[in-house]
Amino acid sequence: MAKIKVAIQTKSDSDVITEFQTKHHALISFGDINEIIAQKTELNLERSTYRAKQIASSQQLLSSTLKKPISINRTIEGRPSLINELGFISISHCQDNIATIFHISNPVAIDIENRNRNIDRIVSKFTTQEELDRAKRYLPLNPAIFIWSCKECLFKILGVSGVHFKEQLLLKSIDSGETITSKWHVNHPEISGVFKISTKFFDETLCSFIDSRFTDE
Repeated sequence: MAKIKVAIQTKSDSDVITEFQTKHHALISFGDINEIIAQKTELNLERSTYRAKQIASSQQLLSSTLKKPISINRTIEGRPSLINELGFISISHCQDNIATIFHISNPVAIDIENRNRNIDRIVSKFTTQEELDRAKRYLPLNPAIFIWSCKECLFKILGVSGVHFKEQLLLKSIDSGETITSKWHVNHPEISGVFKISTKFFDETLCSFIDSRFTDE
């Protein structure tokens, strides 16, 4: 099975944003929220809320990636909307890190997690022992957070209600490499098919993303 390879990986001029392009031409930006905000001294964050920092840093990530000022709008449901009808975006954050993914024509999704986060309390609600055993061969230290991150990506890209993580989002296979590539079968009343998810690691952060969908399986 062909793996997704990182085509471009560079640091921005400010040296706080990591940007790369996927094989399917989605653009990903990743960085520390506080470092990104510190570079934008003109931002007015009088309330200094964490939410305000999230919004400002995600807009700066996309602006840096697309080389133009970007304003992120949201739908009634709270999802990031199309950027002036230029393309599809997805945003994720964990602790002080934030990531965005953008694609002109393909729906995309991204999720980031602290790779050491303990989610044993809820693991039985979203996955099975079979999935954990399969993932453990590639991520022996914390397979549960890998599965959670991938299923969060699936939930985001589906955009439908009533998704049962444990019964409707099923791990089919994993292929390791510079980027971990996994296949997932979605069995939802509104959407059924196979999706591919890529997972990369940045220090203590796990980044999973969908930049294309299998339609022939």
